[in-house]
Amino acid sequence: MTYGGIREPDSEVVYRTAESLADKGTFAVSRDLETWRGFGLQKGTDGRKYSCYSPGEEIMLVPLIKIAQSVNKSRWYNKYRESIPISHYVGNGVHQFLLGVPPQDIEPHALRFLVSFFNILVCSVSAVLFLRLLEKLTHSLISAGFVTVLFAFGTLMLPYSGTLFSEPLA
Repeated sequence: MTYGGIREPDSEVVYRTAESLADKGTFAVSRDLETWRGFGLQKGTDGRKYSCYSPGEEIMLVPLIKIAQSVNKSRWYNKYRESIPISHYVGNGVHQFLLGVPPQDIEPHALRFLVSFFNILVCSVSAVLFLRLLEKLTHSLISAGFVTVLFAFGTLMLPYSGTLFSEPLA
């Protein structure tokens, strides 16, 4: 269910916090969302802005951001400009998405595209761990499998798999 980019403002705040942690070693976010100033950020006692979301997911995203930044150095995205989804809160991304206008600078969208694979990993691992736990508790693979299918497709796990985990990882 992943979009391959970031569609929600809370997910963009999570991403920017993780990027700041990866690049500068701080949870302080240096810039607001361009189209929704102040959303999801609170001023700290030091005057800098911090995410109002828990830091667990940001910490877990740091290695993936570092890997994605390393991959992006090859500029692979120039060959696939039309295929990379527009992240709605990068610059005027939502307006570009609605108008069907490709962004001038595709690199930040490509970076978010690569990092969004984290969603797939977390949802898949969660479903497998849930299956294994239920199998141990019930001693029945059929029962555990049935309940795991309900968990994966009948709970909020499925719709949240398309976000940058401001909810599912928590």
